[in-house]
Amino acid sequence: MNNSYTVIIISWNVRELLRRCLVSLQPWSKQVQVIVVDNNSQDNSVSMVSREFSWVELISLQENKGFAVANNLAVLKARGDYLVLLNPDTYIAQDFFNRLDDFWQVYPLAAVVGGQIRNEDGSIQPSVRKFPTVWSQLVVLLKLSRWLPGLLSDYLCANFDYNKPSVVDQVMGACFICSKQTWQVTGGFDVNFFVWFEEVDFCRRLKEVNHLTRYEPTIKVWHSQKASFSQLDFLTRHKMFSRSLLYYSRKYFNFWSNWLLVVASFLGYLLAYAGKFFYRQK
Repeated sequence: MNNSYTVIIISWNVRELLRRCLVSLQPWSKQVQVIVVDNNSQDNSVSMVSREFSWVELISLQENKGFAVANNLAVLKARGDYLVLLNPDTYIAQDFFNRLDDFWQVYPLAAVVGGQIRNEDGSIQPSVRKFPTVWSQLVVLLKLSRWLPGLLSDYLCANFDYNKPSVVDQVMGACFICSKQTWQVTGGFDVNFFVWFEEVDFCRRLKEVNHLTRYEPTIKVWHSQKASFSQLDFLTRHKMFSRSLLYYSRKYFNFWSNWLLVVASFLGYLLAYAGKFFYRQK
């Protein structure tokens, strides 16, 4: 391994999945710094990490401060030249860091890279999207894609080739990699996002100053989707998503577009509440 890496994992009540993630990192434990930030889990995650993974640097928070704050805290302790942000419900391929070394040799100026994310059954998990538009987020908030799935094809990059390296707008935060220098220059994640849209905002700020985000299929990660937030009910997730989206909207859209999304968020909440027995939990 030619470069130095710090892996950062933000965990909340996913003890068994976190254990699996750390087991996949264990072969690299003498070469890679691993930091776990626990956001006040109630499932004995902290004691499990302390007992079974002495090589992990553990930060145990007394309250859930959200994804952005927790990552920013971890980066303050990072010694690696490159930061690898992993969800606790992921696990890496055996050659993960070797492939990362290969990537930086070919693309030394890349700002962010996301790997190929796979489902538990080995199928490709979509992880690339375009930046949100007012239209795409209206469709999301009002759940219109349940009846007309094609409405989000462009936003979701439905025809994206996941076997080909590409420059993209954004990659999923489940496997989000950048240099520590890039992180410091941008100021890290915007802490006004509690959860959702942190990585979208990060990639967008970089693109505005002509720094590229790349997708690289040789860097492989497996991911159990939404393990932490599946613990929350649908309406709570809707409120949390809307809060982050509306903050993103205030940053990047005009006044009237923002208010349109505010109305759509409220309508979406009412529709979700009224039809909660018909909507599938995600």
